[in-house]
Amino acid sequence: MQDNSELNMQDNSELNMQDNSELNMQDNSELNEYFFYKTRKLLNQHYTKIPLVLHNFVSYNNVFTKEECNEIINYSNNYIENHTSNIEINMKMCYLLPDKKNNFIYDRIRKLVIETNMNIWNYNLYDFGEPIKFLEYNEKYNSHLKVHNDIGNVRGWESFRKLTIIVQLTDENTYEDCNLMIQNGDKLVTTNKNQGSIIIFPSFMMHQVTPITKGIRNSLVLWAYGPPFC
Repeated sequence: MQDNSELNMQDNSELNMQDNSELNMQDNSELNEYFFYKTRKLLNQHYTKIPLVLHNFVSYNNVFTKEECNEIINYSNNYIENHTSNIEINMKMCYLLPDKKNNFIYDRIRKLVIETNMNIWNYNLYDFGEPIKFLEYNEKYNSHLKVHNDIGNVRGWESFRKLTIIVQLTDENTYEDCNLMIQNGDKLVTTNKNQGSIIIFPSFMMHQVTPITKGIRNSLVLWAYGPPFC
């Protein structure tokens, strides 16, 4: 009679061989789909109700008024003129430090992030770990961002990013393309472009900004910090 440890070792070995052979049959493009449906199967086993598509970001309209957005743009443009483009992404940027003029931006976003996190993710958060970035996407530079996520250990502190927050500052009728697209299940979907809106999503989610083809788009980006995911 075999003991339990021997049976468990045999079972695990067979499972590993089966998993490896199954994975080896997939190419890279199929692997994402494979793991996506594998995850959904596990969720179905433990939860009675889950959405057909996993919604991984939240969007709010009219968080900032048109007047406030234009004020932020005008103020930041006075500073951004002294900064050169980042050659890698062809974009201009500057930081908006927390001070008397900018505190209302931090306070309004912080309140919304806290409420959203409590209702959806319930992550352990500290506070904003970096100053707000003001970004300029310009057709002259074909500004864009390739598919990426916002966490990692390239610069150390990025591993503490838990939530990414984007504020749309520019009237969407004044520019073309430059769409913020975020991973939703196994796809990238276009998000809200309304002036004054905010998009919040976990920083590990893949996302991109498509090239701008006409005009200028300004936005704010910042990150809520917390203990690293792993």
